[in-house]
Amino acid sequence: MPIGPPSTFTRAFATALTTHCQTAGLTQRQIAERIAREQFRQRGSRYDRPTDAELIKATEQWAKTISRWKNGDALPRDPGDLLLVLGVVHPEGTAKDWIRRWNQARKRTDFAVGTSEEPAPPQPRKLIVDETPADTTPAVSVSANSGAVGTFNALIPVNGRPPIIWPHRIGIVPAPVDCRQDRRADHVLAACLAGEDGAPVLSGMGGVGKTQIASVYAHYSWDTGAVDLLVWVTATSRDAILTSYAQAAADATGIEDPNTTIGAARFLAWLAEPHGRRWLIVLDDLQHPADLNQLWPPTVPTGRTLVTTRRRDHALTAGRQLIPVDVFTPQQSAAYLADKLDHDPGRLTQANDLAEDLGHLPLALAQAATYVMDQGLSCAGYRTRLTDRRRTLADLAPETGALPDEHRSTITATWALSIETADTLRPVGLARPILELAALLDPNGIPSLVFTAAKIIDFCATRAGRSVGSDDVQDAIRLLHRFNLVTVDDTIRRIVRVHSLVQRVVREATHPHDKQALVSAVIDALSDLYHAGWAGDHTLRELQVEANFRALLATDEPHIPVKLASMDPTSAAKLLYVSDWDAMEGLRTRMDPKDADAIEWAMIFLPEGGGGP
Repeated sequence: MPIGPPSTFTRAFATALTTHCQTAGLTQRQIAERIAREQFRQRGSRYDRPTDAELIKATEQWAKTISRWKNGDALPRDPGDLLLVLGVVHPEGTAKDWIRRWNQARKRTDFAVGTSEEPAPPQPRKLIVDETPADTTPAVSVSANSGAVGTFNALIPVNGRPPIIWPHRIGIVPAPVDCRQDRRADHVLAACLAGEDGAPVLSGMGGVGKTQIASVYAHYSWDTGAVDLLVWVTATSRDAILTSYAQAAADATGIEDPNTTIGAARFLAWLAEPHGRRWLIVLDDLQHPADLNQLWPPTVPTGRTLVTTRRRDHALTAGRQLIPVDVFTPQQSAAYLADKLDHDPGRLTQANDLAEDLGHLPLALAQAATYVMDQGLSCAGYRTRLTDRRRTLADLAPETGALPDEHRSTITATWALSIETADTLRPVGLARPILELAALLDPNGIPSLVFTAAKIIDFCATRAGRSVGSDDVQDAIRLLHRFNLVTVDDTIRRIVRVHSLVQRVVREATHPHDKQALVSAVIDALSDLYHAGWAGDHTLRELQVEANFRALLATDEPHIPVKLASMDPTSAAKLLYVSDWDAMEGLRTRMDPKDADAIEWAMIFLPEGGGGP
C-alpha cells in the first residue's frame, strides 16, 4: 500500500507555524525555552521552579518537537501543546482558528509520519503507532509486489478505527488551580508512586483539594514523559468506571466492545500484559468502594493507580497506602489569600481572621476570595457578611456559573451528597440526625458520651421511627467518620470533631420543625454529662461540657432560652455558670421575666465553683 507525502492540511499547518516563528523574531531555541518555562508555570507551585537541568531538558525536547512540526513530520498531540506554542510565537492569534486547522490536519489518515529513507528525527517522547492489538511494533513491512518497498510509520486503521499514537491520554485532567499551594500530600504521593507501595488513596473531606493534588501529579507525569498511557476516570459511579475502561480498551487494543463490562475486562487484561507500556490510572472522586470490585487495575512494575475519595473505609485502604488530605495550614491560607487578592493591603484586612472563620478549607477560601473580588469587598467586609445571620453560606458564594477553578458546586452543596448517601447506609436514618446534633456543639471536640445520653438516644429513635440503642448511635458516628464528615479521635476519651463549615451547612439545612427537639436533647445530654462528671474541680469532662454549651449558645438558636426556662432553675444555672455567665443577659430578653429571675438567683446562690449535682 503506497503511502503519500504529508497531507495538504499538514503542509499548510507547517507553513503557518514556520511563518509565525520567523515573525516572532526569536531563535528556535529561545522559543523552546519560553514554552518550557510556561509549561512549568502552568503546572502550579510545586513545579514552577524547575532546576537548570530540568529546564535544559525540557527546552531541548521542545526544540526538537517544534522542528518536526515545522518540517511537516508530525502534528501536536493535543490542543494544549498547540496553544502553548502559539502563546509564544503568535499571542495575538485566534485560538479557535488554530484549533480548527489542527483538527482538520488530525482527521487526515493519509498523513505519513516519516519513511525509512529519512533518518528518524529526534523525539522528546517516543511516538509509536499501534497496528495490531497489543502489538508494540511501530512499523509496517510492505512487500515489493504491493507497490512500495520499505518500512513505514503510518496511520493504519485497526478493526475499522484509526490506531492511536503513543503516548496516549484518555479523559479530561482538571487544569491546575490558580495560586495553588504546595501541600504535604503532594510529596507523600510522589514518594508513594515512585516506590512499590501499591495504589495510594487520597482521602479527605469534600473541599480539601484531593482532585487538585491528583491532577498536578497526572500533569507532571504526562508532561515529563513518565507515562505512555494516562487515563483519568471520574469515578462517581460503577457505570462511569466501566465506560472509561471500555474506551481505553478500544483505544489500546483497537477492539470496540458494545458491552462495557467486557470492554473493561479487556482493558484490565491489557494492563497486566508485558507490553512495556507505562501507565497511570487516576480514579477521581470514588463514591462507593464497591464500585471498584473486580475493577482495580493490576499491580505491575510499569503501572500505577491513584484514587481520590471522601471515604476511608477499610475496604479501600486494606493493602494500599492511605494519604490523608487535610485543610490548609494557617501559613498556606495566608499565602493563598495574598496571591488571590493581588497582595492588596486593603482587600487583605483581617485575612487571617477570615481564614480562621472558614476553617482553612481550600474550597471555601477559593470561593470567598472570588466573591470578595467580584463584589469589591475586603476580607473584613466578607467577615461582616459571614456573621450576618440573615445570610446563608450560599448567599456568600459566587454564582454557579462564576465559580473559580472549574468548581462543580458551591461550598453549600459540597457535602450534601455525602450526607444523603451516609443516611441511607446502616444504621439507616441515623447519620443525618447525629450530624445535626454535632452541628450544635464544639467543632474541636464533642465527648462521645454526649451521643449515648438517654435523651439523645430517644431523639434518634423518634427521628428514625424505630427502636435505637447506644450501639446504633456509635455505628452512625463511625459511618460519618468513614465519609470524612466527622473525625473520631479514639486516643482522647473518644472525642468527635467536625469542621465548623460542615456544622453551619448542616444547621442551615436542618428543618425548622426538628430544631426544638434537637436543642432540647443536646441541653439535657450536656446537663446529664455535667452532673455525672462532677468532681469538685474543673475536670476534663467539665471543661468539655463548658466548651460544648458555649458553642451551643453561640449558635443563637431561638429554642435555647425556651428550653432553659423549662428546666429546674438550678440545673440551668449550673450550665450557665460553668460556660458563660454573661450569656444570661442576652437570654433574659427572650425569656419570661420570672423564669429569668429564677435562673439568675440560682446562679448567685450556687456554691463557689458551680456546686455539685
